[in-house]
Amino acid sequence: MKAIITGANGKIGQYLTRHLTDSGWQCLSWDRAIVAVNDEQAIYQFIERTQPDVVFHLASFSDPIGLKNESWIVNYDWPTTIAKCCQKIGTQLVYISSAQVFNHSSLGPYTLNSVANATSGTGYEKRMAEKSLLDINPNSLIIRLGWQIDPNATKQEMANWLMSFSRCQDGNKLLMAENDFPSCGFIDDTCKTLTALVLSEHQGGIYHFDSNRIWNCWQIATALNHTYSLNLTIEKIDVERQCEDIKPHDSRLIDTRVNLPPLSEHLLF
Repeated sequence: MKAIITGANGKIGQYLTRHLTDSGWQCLSWDRAIVAVNDEQAIYQFIERTQPDVVFHLASFSDPIGLKNESWIVNYDWPTTIAKCCQKIGTQLVYISSAQVFNHSSLGPYTLNSVANATSGTGYEKRMAEKSLLDINPNSLIIRLGWQIDPNATKQEMANWLMSFSRCQDGNKLLMAENDFPSCGFIDDTCKTLTALVLSEHQGGIYHFDSNRIWNCWQIATALNHTYSLNLTIEKIDVERQCEDIKPHDSRLIDTRVNLPPLSEHLLF
């Protein structure tokens, strides 16, 4: 099997490339310096010349190069062009989307019947790309993900990651909400489950990948702190009562067809 992977240098891309290569796949990284994301002809030529079995579109707008409307180009135009080419030559397209397609004004858990309603930013661009890809090629696989935890992160990387998701801080303490329920999973589990889905007799459409069944943000942070010996001071808060102008949120993603290992298989709490 041969795969093209966009975003191969990102965390998920590195894990997926390693997993596929170990499983006997040939993996080609998409080099934007050679095949520009806004050059439709070059995109077609690259995919048609290499004839991949699957294109995994993992890339996101994270390393801008100065294009006008670059976020829209990367998150919408580029995958739309890829979808057209994949449809033409019969290649499977896998598009990594996000729980951000749901606006924070609506509370989860989100099922496949929940209406994606983001109206701005990455969530809106991903939401519009989902629709475009499925209109062009109904066999496309749209994978919505939440936070992705790197099991091989250093202690400092893990600590920094937790700090970035703290709703508010009090000195050196991380204040983590007991009424926030994030969608999240471990990157290695995501890549293994994604590969299994591609190789299965699947239907095209949207899939939700989430390992969080019942844990709130404070429980996840505490479990990561214990499991990885981070020595952080983490305090449980009620975000609605203790953080001004911040509302609790549940972004968990529900999909009974997807069997990701629960967080408890990795974390001690």
